[in-house]
Amino acid sequence: MKARLLSILAGIALVISLSTGAVSASDPPGTVTLQPGPGLNDGSDDGSTTKGKDTWIHNGGPAYGPVTGGNPSIDLWNVSCNPSRGRGLLRFSMDGLPTQNIVSARVYMYTSVYFNGNGWPWPAGDQKVSVRKLTSDWNEKTQGWDNPPSFDPAIIDPKVVHTVGKGPPGKAPYSEFQDWLSFDITDLYKGWANGSTPNYGVMFYLDTSVCQNGDSFTMYTSDYSSDVSLRPKLVVTAAPGNNVKGDGNAGGKVKGDYNGDGKVTELDALAALKMSVKQLPEDLALDMDGNGRVTAEDARLILKKALGK
Repeated sequence: MKARLLSILAGIALVISLSTGAVSASDPPGTVTLQPGPGLNDGSDDGSTTKGKDTWIHNGGPAYGPVTGGNPSIDLWNVSCNPSRGRGLLRFSMDGLPTQNIVSARVYMYTSVYFNGNGWPWPAGDQKVSVRKLTSDWNEKTQGWDNPPSFDPAIIDPKVVHTVGKGPPGKAPYSEFQDWLSFDITDLYKGWANGSTPNYGVMFYLDTSVCQNGDSFTMYTSDYSSDVSLRPKLVVTAAPGNNVKGDGNAGGKVKGDYNGDGKVTELDALAALKMSVKQLPEDLALDMDGNGRVTAEDARLILKKALGK
């Protein structure tokens, strides 16, 4: 039986390596990164490890049909010289991510502003892009401009991309900007974590209106395959909990129950294993053997309890 439990834990450890990505040495303690890969793009994706949920919606005069999941990029349009509009949709699952003592939560999008030589260059100046909170559900396979999800118009953490308006003579096409943009969604994430705000994800919105013909403002999606390290990331940092050891519970929790749902499940074992490798802040509610630390042995004991063994 112990061998079987250890085998299951080995599988969970593999899931950790696939789902959270590397934690940089410069990241604060308790930092976890989720960077989903492509899903089935059949409407079932939820933004978890292998089920990236992202797409874009756009018009072009008459409304276009859906730009279905599976696209490697999101194109943001807010064109001043014609009615073209394009917006990005993205959702991350909360499964396995910290839900308490949240310090920060940031979405990272790799972004390229590009002039392809067929239209007018971007005007020199600052192009602003921001995040909006989505307030209704959506399906990346069928979503179109005619049936967009609702969203809160309040701007979240706008970012400015400076463009020079011209490239080297005779060198079009050229890139105006190519780098990560980081959006602080800490308050929104806290609402998702405590259940006060439904998690429908976010919308990316180009706030600056420019004559964009021939140019692009592009963000890579979970389906981007040329360099998988450039797919969207959610980076969450949580402070250590205030839980203390106890016989039956810790900090008001059931012993072994990390997410506070009143049950001990495989997800709690996963949390303990993440704590043992410093991918989650230590929570002594998961210190099953009472040695003052959360280790892989605690993860094994939690899994054993979850399976009723």
